[in-house]
Amino acid sequence: MEVRQVALEGLNSILPYINAEKVTLSIIPNILSLQNESSHLVKALIGNGMGSIAKIVGYSAFNNKLGYIMEQLIRDEKIEVKIGYLYL
Repeated sequence: MEVRQVALEGLNSILPYINAEKVTLSIIPNILSLQNESSHLVKALIGNGMGSIAKIVGYSAFNNKLGYIMEQLIRDEKIEVKIGYLYL
């Protein structure tokens, strides 16, 4: 299994223990670096973590930093990506 997939699978379990500043400075830049990822599983895992990230950083910060990626995930052709996003 790829490192990206393993890291993203554990994201939701660690997010409750990380403050908004750490998420903004560490987690979000890493997610942004994966925005052009071709793996539908990685995209689905990113979508799955979006809800937790939004709750931590707040709507404004989430929308400014990850709104574009959220739109890409919603419009993705692969159903696995859309399902991953819907389970926020």
